[in-house]
Amino acid sequence: MPWAIAGTVQEHIGRTLANEAARFAGIADADADAVKISIITPLYNTPPRLLTELLASVRAQTWPHWELILVDDASPDQGHMALADAAAAADPRVKVIRAAARGGISAARNLGISTSTGDWIGFADHDDLLHPQALGVFARWIRENRDLNFLYSNEVKLSEDSRQLGDFLYKPGFCRSTLMRVNYIAHLAMIRRDVLNGLRLPDGSWFRGAYDGVEDHDFFLRMSDLSSLRPGHIPLFLYCWRRVEGSTADTLDAKPYVHERGVKMVREYLSGHGLEALDIAPALPDAGNRFLRVKFSDPVATKAARILVVVPFKDGWNLTHACLESLERQKTRATEVTCVLVDNNSQDPGTRRQLAAWMGQARRFKYQVMDFPGAFNFARMNNDAIGSFATDETTHVLFLNNDVELHDETTLDVMVSNLAHDKGVAFCGIRLDYPGAGGLQRGGIQHGGIKFGLEMRGGPLFRTTHMTGAEEYAMDDHVVTAVTFAAAMCRKEILDGIGLLEESWLPNGLGDVDICLRAARAGYRNFYLGSVTGIHHESKTRKDFCEDLEQVILYERNAALIQPMMLRQMGYDTFAGLQQGAAWFAKPLRYRIADRANAMLKGILGPFHRQLRNLWKQWESSQKPAQKSTRPA
Repeated sequence: MPWAIAGTVQEHIGRTLANEAARFAGIADADADAVKISIITPLYNTPPRLLTELLASVRAQTWPHWELILVDDASPDQGHMALADAAAAADPRVKVIRAAARGGISAARNLGISTSTGDWIGFADHDDLLHPQALGVFARWIRENRDLNFLYSNEVKLSEDSRQLGDFLYKPGFCRSTLMRVNYIAHLAMIRRDVLNGLRLPDGSWFRGAYDGVEDHDFFLRMSDLSSLRPGHIPLFLYCWRRVEGSTADTLDAKPYVHERGVKMVREYLSGHGLEALDIAPALPDAGNRFLRVKFSDPVATKAARILVVVPFKDGWNLTHACLESLERQKTRATEVTCVLVDNNSQDPGTRRQLAAWMGQARRFKYQVMDFPGAFNFARMNNDAIGSFATDETTHVLFLNNDVELHDETTLDVMVSNLAHDKGVAFCGIRLDYPGAGGLQRGGIQHGGIKFGLEMRGGPLFRTTHMTGAEEYAMDDHVVTAVTFAAAMCRKEILDGIGLLEESWLPNGLGDVDICLRAARAGYRNFYLGSVTGIHHESKTRKDFCEDLEQVILYERNAALIQPMMLRQMGYDTFAGLQQGAAWFAKPLRYRIADRANAMLKGILGPFHRQLRNLWKQWESSQKPAQKSTRPA
């Protein structure tokens, strides 16, 4: 089968699986390392071919200590049950349960859990597939990380005919704020039995039938509140989620009731945490929005907030004026908002005159002006403003460029609320659009969060880039590597703990990424609000800078942190080779390596690559013996 990593075509893969299975077979059931895994799979009118493939993928597992519990939810069509019964007869690790009456997917999962005997419990859908090494990878991760009690892997989508792999979803580390908006955990997830028992409801169940369709999302969200939770993420693609017509793997609109239940579930969750739902709406895939859109306010946190806003500027009164007016339009409960305007050598005398006139009018917030006469140093300007104007009562700091306009009037309260709800978040940023072209219009998004990657410019180079596309979830709220300080907020205590911006090596560029990484090293995350927008008139006053030195310094200081993050950045892998399906995977490994090397050379050599290729073809032709013509005389 193509989904079996072309094991029959590439013999070395088959040998790898066989050797791994032989090594694991030496671990007896009584050994401490013999982690037993229970897989719960509800069945309902399951197409026999798809069940055959699921059974094959489970029985092909290199890890031997598992049980597969198939729970038929009173299917009207019983055509698949003969396969289930035959599998149980052939392998005692396969168990079949028949529900007396139709109860829904939650009821079927609850029934399966109640009969499971594993140390860890996972869930697989009846038409999906596990990578042959999936359980072996989980078992090794569990044995080497005994403190973890919840694990999940990356996943890839599989076509209905089992021949096309695509949408390789890279997942981030565990983040409750992201999980509130989307069930990015999904497949494959494993939970230790003691944690599972902590989620048991008063009626003895684990999953809630009222939320069928989003039952796993509800389950994981409730799990995220457990103080004992110790989650881990395996950045490998261990699960194939099948695209079947009528499933949400194929389209988010496949089950309309799912949207309604998702909104209801999150509203209930917010209410249980004392949060006010400002706006909860379903995803809008056509607009590039794939998650639930959730804006909420924390009445206690916002009312207690004392926010220091730092706005550096040089001339450009029109831009600064628009920025300040957008700040004044904020509908916030904050006790106090103080804005420090840092003037870095303004040359136009009209700038300060107009600013003074504007400040002289009745204003909702407090405004101060600080002169910074030295050379442009973004880091020091912000640091000096914080050092001079932040007090012991300051709770939050908002970094704000003078060329940014806050579009949403609840921006301050939403940012404060997100930082209060998840104390694991250090810096919170917002989506920034270019003027006149918001959303996913061509060139519309300037900042959708920051990620790490490689680009080919004379060779593979490390680069930080702004995310801007739907495949990178630029329209959605989620955890990110870093956010731009053109508009970013943090709690003042974070800066007290990790320090301020780097002034020497990163005075102008990438200081925001550097401090976000320092926060990550301290155990925090950074969060991006794609549903909260601003307009960024980028580089109108300062123009662009060369950041090659800053990129090198950033990588040198943070390489050990950046490398694993490159595998844990939420988004889809769009590498074209991975979209070519079984034909590409069926190539021997040496040919695939050669293809990759050729692609790299093409990027490095540019137009010279074609010339070399033509010369090579000419040389090949010259080595072939001349063929006698078969054309009639």
